Amino acid sequence: SNTDAVRVENTYRARGKLALKGLKTFVGGGDKGGFQFTLKQGDKIVATTTSAEDGSFLMGVPYTEDDIGMTYTYTLTEDNTGVIYDTRSYIIHVSVADSAEHNGTLVISMTTEGENAPVETDNNQKVFEFVNHAVGSLTLRKEVTGNGGEVTRSFKFTITLKDKEGL
Repeated sequence: SNTDAVRVENTYRARGKLALKGLKTFVGGGDKGGFQFTLKQGDKIVATTTSAEDGSFLMGVPYTEDDIGMTYTYTLTEDNTGVIYDTRSYIIHVSVADSAEHNGTLVISMTTEGENAPVETDNNQKVFEFVNHAVGSLTLRKEVTGNGGEVTRSFKFTITLKDKEGL
């Protein structure tokens, strides 16, 4: 009798993505767009992005069935591009699991560690905030004129600083 064995091999595929949302705020004015952000795993760059004009940014990390059961630790920072930038960093732990239905969809869970935590929005999304403060300078000079001026006498000055709205 001739029996040929038929071998059937099913390959399970699963996909998922970590989506990190952030917001760049520039206190005191200035453009919020064009700031650069980096997500690293150790020294390895995993993702980079640039903030939009409104300061928002989004970056994603894809995962596959090979990542099921794995936990990853990332650090999210703003890049130093030569302007004043927010030096805080966020430590993010990500766990990857298969869905209970085993339907090819991965469950991505995220937690953060340390003093810097993302802000929770009304719809339970986590937003990573980076804030810059505009910096300026002020130079004062005392000038004594005339013959009767006391050049060594102390003077008191009152300085009131206001923003561009006069506040």
